[in-house]
This record gives sequence, structure tokens and C-alpha cells, in this order.
Amino acid sequence: MKKCLAEMIGTMVLILMGCGVAVSLNCSSNCADVANAGTVIGTAMASGLSVVAMAYTIGGISSCHINPAITLGVYLCGRMNAKDCGMYMLFQVIGAIIGSAILYVLTMNARSIGPALFQGGTALVNLWIFIVGPFVGAACAAGIWKMIDPATK
Repeated sequence: MKKCLAEMIGTMVLILMGCGVAVSLNCSSNCADVANAGTVIGTAMASGLSVVAMAYTIGGISSCHINPAITLGVYLCGRMNAKDCGMYMLFQVIGAIIGSAILYVLTMNARSIGPALFQGGTALVNLWIFIVGPFVGAACAAGIWKMIDPATK
């Protein structure tokens, strides 16, 4: 349970910080716009620094997956069992929802998978991409890892 709670807190922090900076910088989805580059870089830096902070904070407890796609990749590589995988994912989603709820209360205009539950509208229509995309990426990464690392065959 300690590992699951660590994942929940880590995911909450990632959503709160990453999405919080995106909202505060008014980062739009138009990444091709040069005028938007600073907000995209700021959001990326906040997300990355959140991951580093959580890696140091909870890495020794749960390995700091803080993303269901990463957990899926770890499971597909045979480095965790199905029960732990499911529990990690459940608590990561709960953490994302908690982080999103906090952000929603603070900003009333949140974005991404957890925040989409609170924002509704087009955010919910496009929610599938935030679910399917990372899992497809994790499955591809796990497959490539198994091909290049002979110890995991």
C-alpha cells in the first residue's frame, strides 16, 4: 500500500505542477507557433523538474513510475506482476484526479487527462488520445527494450 500511495502522491504532484504551469503560462495546443515556444518550454521544464523531484522523493519507495504508461511498460518487460501493475495504475489515476481537482479549484480552467473530468466539453471528447497514446508508446518501448536487452527475453 505504501508504494501505491507514493505513486498517487507523485502523480498528483506531476499533474499539479506540469498542468499548473501550462495553465498559468496560458500554454495553448499550438506548439508550431513560435510565439508559444516559451510557454511550451516552461511547461516541459516544470513537468521534467516535477518528475526529478518525485524520483528523489518516492523513487526509493515505488520506483517513481507516476504514469500508467510507464507502469505498463515495466509490467510488459516482466519487472512487476499484474496485481501491482493494476494497483499502481489505479492509484496513479486517483492521484491525477486529486491533482486535477486541486488545480481546478485554483484555476477553474485545467487541461489533460485528469482535468478533463472536471472541465468537460471538448476536453472529454479528446480524452481518448491521452489514454491510448501513452499506452501504445509504452507497449512499443517495452517491445523495443525486449529486442535490445538480451537479459529480458
